[in-house]
Amino acid sequence: MPLTSFDSLDPTVRIRWRVATTPQRLWAGLTEPRMLGLWLGTLTSGSIAPDASFVVDHGGGYACRSTVRSMRTPFSLGYSWRFPDEQDTDVTWGLEEDGDGTVLTMSHAGLGGLSRSYRDGWLTHLTFLEAAVIGHPLPRDMFWPLHGTFAALHPTGTDPA
Repeated sequence: MPLTSFDSLDPTVRIRWRVATTPQRLWAGLTEPRMLGLWLGTLTSGSIAPDASFVVDHGGGYACRSTVRSMRTPFSLGYSWRFPDEQDTDVTWGLEEDGDGTVLTMSHAGLGGLSRSYRDGWLTHLTFLEAAVIGHPLPRDMFWPLHGTFAALHPTGTDPA
């Protein structure tokens, strides 16, 4: 796994992940509806574009509403993140070319006590994102088993070194 750094012991989850692809291909994974459906959920309305709002269904109608706050194609993206039963939070993405690959830096801020629960979700989603952008999408039924593996590897109160 190309995880390069990780921290979730405060109200923010921060992950650096190296992917063997171009920034443009990784950007497509973050913003194009078809690609989004391979790793995060189904884009049900809106678009990921400057100042736009969008809704992503994560399964069974459990939808996250977001508004794009910043966007610099293909290097940075920031948007709000709101599930019906949670407070508003912020997700930011940065992409940096690194030789024959791209370093993706993801930050999910404002999580409060939810940072540890989001940790395993983001690690799982990023595994799916990497597989999708390199051309080997993972089957959706692998999501929860992989999520459980991350949770078992890093029990509450611990983070990978």
